[in-house]
Amino acid sequence: TMKATPMTSAATPTTYIDYTVGCGTGTITTNGASTSTTPVTIIDVTSLTELTGASEAITLSVDSITFEAAVSGSYTGTVTFNYTAT
Repeated sequence: TMKATPMTSAATPTTYIDYTVGCGTGTITTNGASTSTTPVTIIDVTSLTELTGASEAITLSVDSITFEAAVSGSYTGTVTFNYTAT
């Protein structure tokens, strides 16, 4: 799965820069102070006997409105990929 958090300023008050990240058929768009997004599945394999190499492009598009409104300084956001096997 893939999950993302908005870019958050290091300064106070906290400001945000939103973005859309995509991988395979999954996309996530961050939304300001809503720092948690619902994870999306990127690759789903029903059996390890079916597993072959897989590669997906990662894309990122910064929201121009929140970018232009952002105060100068450092911003940090996170895109997390989790591999789960059962």
